[in-house]
This record gives sequence, C-alpha cells and structure tokens, in this order.
Amino acid sequence: MFEKLNYFLTIIINLNYLTMKKTIFTFVFLLTGVVIFSQATHVYVKTTGSGSGSSWDDATSLVNALSLTLNDGDTIFIAAGIYVPEDSLSGSTGTDDRDKTFELKKNIHLIGGYPADAQDGSTPDPENNPTILSGILDGGTNVYHVVTVTASKVTDEKVLLEGLTIKGGFADGTGSVTAGNGVAYNKNQAGALIAIDTNVELKKCILTENGASSHGFIIYAYNNTDLLMVQCSLNNNSTTSSSNGGIYVRSANALFEDCTFDSNSTGGVAATIYTYGASNVRAYNSTFSHNQAKNQAGAVYIRNNSNGVFVNCTFYDNTSTANKGGAIFCYDGSTIDLISCTLTKNKSDWGGAINNYNGTMNLTNTIVSGNLKTDGSSVSDITGSFTFKNSIVADSVYDATGTIVPNVKYDIKTLDALNDNGGYTNTCMLNDFTNSNPAIAYGMTVADLSTLGASFSPIVPDDIVTNDQIGLSRSGKEYMGAVVADSPVTHVFSKKEDVMNISVFPNPTSGILHVRFNDIMGCNMQLYDITGRLVSEKVVTNSVASIDMSAYKNGLYLLKIKTKDRTGTYQVVKQ
Repeated sequence: MFEKLNYFLTIIINLNYLTMKKTIFTFVFLLTGVVIFSQATHVYVKTTGSGSGSSWDDATSLVNALSLTLNDGDTIFIAAGIYVPEDSLSGSTGTDDRDKTFELKKNIHLIGGYPADAQDGSTPDPENNPTILSGILDGGTNVYHVVTVTASKVTDEKVLLEGLTIKGGFADGTGSVTAGNGVAYNKNQAGALIAIDTNVELKKCILTENGASSHGFIIYAYNNTDLLMVQCSLNNNSTTSSSNGGIYVRSANALFEDCTFDSNSTGGVAATIYTYGASNVRAYNSTFSHNQAKNQAGAVYIRNNSNGVFVNCTFYDNTSTANKGGAIFCYDGSTIDLISCTLTKNKSDWGGAINNYNGTMNLTNTIVSGNLKTDGSSVSDITGSFTFKNSIVADSVYDATGTIVPNVKYDIKTLDALNDNGGYTNTCMLNDFTNSNPAIAYGMTVADLSTLGASFSPIVPDDIVTNDQIGLSRSGKEYMGAVVADSPVTHVFSKKEDVMNISVFPNPTSGILHVRFNDIMGCNMQLYDITGRLVSEKVVTNSVASIDMSAYKNGLYLLKIKTKDRTGTYQVVKQ
C-alpha cells in the first residue's frame, strides 16, 4: 500500500562521544524500510594537542588527525601555530625526509585561524591567529611538497583549505613517488601544493616562500583537477631555475577570485599562472603586481589551446626581463579575454603589458596604458594582433566597433598608482571624472557588460561583470578599467574588516532594503550616505531586518554592521 509514496522521514540525531572524534550522525529512514547512514566528523587540533581530538579541550596533533579514518566532508579545525609534516607521502620508501608532507587522502576540510588557546565558541581569525603549514624541517631542510592532495575526484566533494598559511616547500628533487592512489607525484614540482585529478579549494589562504625547480613552483594542478582560490594571497614565492609557472595548470581548470599575486619571481616563464593542455583559467577581481619572469610573461602565460578570462583584474608593475609580455603572454592557439581590466607600469621590450603570438586576444572595456620597455626608456604596451571594444591602448581610444575614436586621446596621468582603494585587493583608480576623460566617456554600459558575461560558457556571473574590482556597482557609470570609484572607498569590503555572512537584497533597491543575518544574532546596523552622514540606525535582534529607502536620494550608500567582535561594511545602491 506504500508503493506509490515517495516521501521519507528524516531523523537527525546529534551524538557527542568522548572518543577519537566528534561525530554528527544523520539517519535517513525511507518508508521502504531502507536506512541510509552518513557521518560527518569534527577533529580539533592544537600544536600542543595530545588528546583524542574530540574537542578543543581534548585537542590532538595535526599529524594524528590526518592519520584517523576520515571520510569525504569531514573537518579538521586547527588552532594558531606552526605545523610541520612528520609522515612521508604514502608509497615513499621513507628514506628521504623531504618526502614528508601533509597528505590529504579524502575530500576533507582543514580550517585554520582559531586562537592558540581555542575553546568552545571560538571563531576563526586568520589575520590575528596565523596557522602555518610549514615545509621547513629541523635543520632547515625543505620538504618537496607542503601539501599533497591524493583524494579522489568525487562529484560535489572537495578538499578545502581555509585560513591557512602554506610556506617553506621547495620541490627540487629528482624522480617521483607513486602514492597509495597509484598516481606519481614528481619531486621537482609544486613547493606548496600538488593536486592531480581532484577538486581543491583554497580560501583566505596565504602561500609564501615556496619554490621548485620545474613546472609549478607554487602549485601544480594537473589532469582534470578543478582548482578554486578565493581571497588568497600568493606572495614572495620564487625560484632561480628556468621553471615555468608559479601555478601550473595542465589539462585542468582554475578559478581565482579576490586574489593577490604579488612579488613572485622565476628564472623561467610566468611568475604566477601558466596553462598547458587546453586548460581553462579565470580570474575575477584579482591583482597581479610586482611579479617577475626572466623569460616571457612576467605574470600570466596562456598557451597550448587554453582559455583565459580575466574580469575586473589589475596588472601592475610586472616584468619580463629578457623577452616578451611584461604582464601577459598569449600563445599557441590560446584565447584570452580581458574584460574591465587595468594594465599599467608593466615592462618588457616586446609588449610591455601584453604579447600575443599565434593566439586570440580580446580587450573589452579595458585600459592598457603606461607600460614600458624594461629599461623604462619608452612606451611599449602591446605586441601582436588584438580585437578591441570600448578600450584604451596607450593614448588611443577604441569605440564599441573597435574603431579608433578620432581626435580623442587618453592621458595616463588620469590613472593613479596601485593603492588600497577598498576591496580585497589593491587597485589603480582613475582620478579625472570629467567627460573629457575618454576612460569615463567611452566605456560599456552595465547592460552590455551583463550581456557579454552571459555569452560565455560557463557564464561570467552577473554580480562579477556588473560590479567593479572593489565591489562597487557599474550601474550608471560607463567607465573603463577595473575600478569605477570616484574616490578611495577603503570602507567597502576593506581588508581590515571582517566581512560577515549576511545577505543584502534587493541591491540595487528602489524601496525596502532587506538584510538577512545567516550566522549572527544581535548587532547594530547603520546606513550612511556617500558623504558619511548617518541616515539610519537600528539595533537588530532578529535574523532579518529592513530599511525603507524609498524616500532617500538615488546613489551609493554604505551599510555598516557591527557585532561585539566583528565589523562588516557593504555597498548599497538606491535607484
């Protein structure tokens, strides 16, 4: 009689055991009589931990936590401190200490940034509680890979590293180790992290002081790996060898959002991103600055039938010291789209900003100006064939048809140097907002940008392409380049503030603005106009609050949310 019933009863039972792990059990009992069982494990880690890992008070070591029988979706919470690997990669003979690594065999989550003396209720703050995965062994020797991801690729599962600093790996060995998963991991690639045929996300992580003697001296992502990096900083990684690419993406996919690539250097090609084997790379709201390569591509090299899409990105003072493409080199049947980007102060003798050789380069709503030869003696912005739409190259202005606008010239003096103008990354802001500035007068409308974003497969999200690099709406501003701010707005998504998990909608709004608090209760909510005048203030005790903005003037407003220990500030547009 129950054959046609397709509903089920879900019973969730939370059980805490003072055993090796803190486990949440979920039973789903189907009316057919079948029971489905799943579990999610929480393990707590401190540098001084020697317990079971069932709680902060009974924390264990990171080495012990990784030796437990963990499953996809389990989480290890890590308190501040320095952690050094003690176990060799599975499959290693164990005779080479440098094979030691933090091996992630399952799609687990590692979340750092908790206080060194964390207790129940502690929250992560990576900036003030640095949690370091260090590849420097006793005696100063470097491991080959600080992190090795050997987890299988599973739909809807991933390895997540959040709030961690990964440093001190240097992959300059010979040969490889075939790990327990049957995959060979080369000892000369990826000082920080190596991932092959898996899903990996890094969020709010710092990767610094890593190197290698071959491809991917920071990260090596290979063979169908999907790599996602959000709000990460990759800085001061280096190699003097002729290795190719800080992050080597081979036959794989990578997305970078709100990331900073700064002061990385290589004796070879591409100090930040290198693609090969029909790979796909996208970068949104990210900055590439002060990177240097001895050969082509000071920052990014897209080659071998690969595709690169860069939206709201800034390329500043990157250098190819001996060859081509101070910031970007497109080669070998590849395609690069630059949308609402700014490239300036980059240096190379052949294309101070961009060199295109046997590829396709599309510049849309982008500024490429003020780039130089390596000795700084003369201007060198681009080399090769390009298509242009609503863009500036050197002092020439291109309209929507790709035609140079007659009798209109761009002045590089209207573009400021790299600075903290708000957002997660440093940017270059325009300083002339008169109609005589073609960067203001000849850019794309937000509607056209939205249409353009939707034309890609997969699409560029509308909230990316219709906002600028620091999170300001492009609505009503037909500006070229990465930033549309009229003045520095360090209060919008400031790196100095902890942006909280809230939803603000609809935004833009013409009437009632709703704010949903997803993980906090109890706060003060203030709304300021662009002059800094307080126009509304509320004490919030529920999970949803509202502000009636129907009588306010159209324009930009700033919503500030304050709790006892956090502050977040968000841009709101009244239209």
